[in-house]
Amino acid sequence: VFTENQFSAAISTAVASLPLVSTAAWRNHPEFKSPLYDERGCVTGVEDNFNLVLRRYGLEPIQDVWELANGRSALNLAPVIPELEPRLAEFPNTHYVGALLYPGIELGPVPLELSEDRSRRLVYVYMSVGSITPGQYVPELVKAFAGSPFQVAAALRLEAFCGQQLPLRMGNVFLYRMLPGMAVARNSAVVITRGGQNTLVSCILTGTSIIGFPGDGAEADFIMDGIVRLGVGVKCRPEEFCAPRVREIVESVIANPEYRARTAPAADKIRSFGGAHAALQLIRKLV
Repeated sequence: VFTENQFSAAISTAVASLPLVSTAAWRNHPEFKSPLYDERGCVTGVEDNFNLVLRRYGLEPIQDVWELANGRSALNLAPVIPELEPRLAEFPNTHYVGALLYPGIELGPVPLELSEDRSRRLVYVYMSVGSITPGQYVPELVKAFAGSPFQVAAALRLEAFCGQQLPLRMGNVFLYRMLPGMAVARNSAVVITRGGQNTLVSCILTGTSIIGFPGDGAEADFIMDGIVRLGVGVKCRPEEFCAPRVREIVESVIANPEYRARTAPAADKIRSFGGAHAALQLIRKLV
């Protein structure tokens, strides 16, 4: 069984005597900390509820829920490189594999309207589901890039925006439900993202500079710190996603070729870990 962040899988596989393979996520570890967390807050009772089920099946109870996320996996696969998330190595049975990207989502034809006008530089925006909503950032994008030498392609993960079906054009901004992320990133001068791991890895592999707006996403904020350490992008505050400021950030990142140049060694490192092929070889050893 191969899963991502599914706590009950550790119970099901133990009952069925099957090896469990999980993707490693540092947010699951009890030592994960974020400046976005309220230190006064806490969650109680989660372990007690899981322990009721564990005891019912004669399985060892847990002290912390992370044991079910990654602690009891026969194999933990880290779909990233140590330079981005070094502490994943602290999970038991962990192997870095560089990237686990699904071609059905990442690759595919780029919409014609994004490729037919080569005189405009393309900005790809994929904010996923986060604290900055399409209703907030789309109007700012429209204002920021009106009459500019840029095209903006934004994937909203919505069927409609302001009552109009997607795809939809608003000035220089083209709105879509989804786009083939890696294919569009490859054609883009810069990518604006919340900071999801797959999007960041895609940007590095395609040599595209990154502008991150993680907002209140603790994991995205943590991963964006790694992007800043690598020197391949910048991390911004939510309040900076306003028309004049976002245009200024885009132009400054594009004007600095070092961001793009630094993606090359990071991309080589990602590829060196073998990706899905390496993951498959590791899984085969379990069976």
